[in-house]
Amino acid sequence: KFIDMATGAQVDILIERSTQLDQVMILILLWLIDVSKRPGRGGRQRTAVGTLKTYISNVAIPLIEQAIGTSFLSSSPEELGEIYRDALDARNIEDRAQRAESMRNFHNFVMRSYHCASVDLYDIEPSIGNNNREADANIISMREYNSALDLLKNDEHVTSYEQKINQLILILCYRAGLRSGEATHLKIKDVDTINWIIHVRTSHFFRTKTIRSNRRVPVGLFLSTEEKALICEQIQLIKSFHPDFENPWFFSDKTSAKCLVPIAYHISRVIEALRLVTGDNSIKLHHGRHSFANYVLLLMSQLIYTQELHQELQAWCRAEDIVGFSQKVIIQLIGTKNAKERFLNAISFGCGVYPQASLN
Repeated sequence: KFIDMATGAQVDILIERSTQLDQVMILILLWLIDVSKRPGRGGRQRTAVGTLKTYISNVAIPLIEQAIGTSFLSSSPEELGEIYRDALDARNIEDRAQRAESMRNFHNFVMRSYHCASVDLYDIEPSIGNNNREADANIISMREYNSALDLLKNDEHVTSYEQKINQLILILCYRAGLRSGEATHLKIKDVDTINWIIHVRTSHFFRTKTIRSNRRVPVGLFLSTEEKALICEQIQLIKSFHPDFENPWFFSDKTSAKCLVPIAYHISRVIEALRLVTGDNSIKLHHGRHSFANYVLLLMSQLIYTQELHQELQAWCRAEDIVGFSQKVIIQLIGTKNAKERFLNAISFGCGVYPQASLN
């Protein structure tokens, strides 16, 4: 009834100036008013009430549950992405794509009307359309990675425990090719420190991006001794926090094995470090994963490299003999049969995407 009465701009202004409503509530109400004024189907002058009720159920309530109390307009892309991801995960999986499309509609309205960070809902829910979606790829060099890791290690504004969490998130994304959501939703038993294989899988608490995202990632050749030691140290630390819990989160909160540390905060800290060392404010955490795929593809292709590229690959491989290292990677990923047509499939499987996505 309220939305039906909102025929003029006066109600919009009242909502906008409200000091009692939470910010996300105000944005949702303004969006619903805007939607209600759009032409409906079948020649209707306005959107049907049933459609608005669906938006309230699919978008408004889940978003309010996740974003209440937050400064929605000043949140980073990563923080907003976590809000949308959690809002989608909070409802049935059957209509997830429809809800994601509605949330994209809402976010586009917010971006048009107010200053707000952009969020790629396709990256969160790939079953929705991605027409005219620009490629978002960038490369982080090994020098930049090491500099960012050093910044996070010596970050005086966080605790030593938080320093290690931030380093581990960067390591898992850049040196293992994991998505940020995959890296931060590992259980300690997902990390096999004997064979150095990371198991990425859907669970009751976390849904991977696609079916192919469920995978085993062999990381023994890609991690340094120091990086492996940091991972082992984290597992032992979590076990000491929660000795009675069989399989806690790899990034468990100290107080509860069922709760994660504030993921959005840690991811934003990692991104800040990457932007400082690269001087590029468009750098995102998933560019670490893109870098991993690119380096592995170059490595397995065994091309004749330029001097600059050869030196860059040596730095990434941490080996003088990149041909010998390349052969070890090929054997580990596709076996002894050196079939180049299998390279793309091996890389796409390691990154949890389809071969065409890897090529793109």
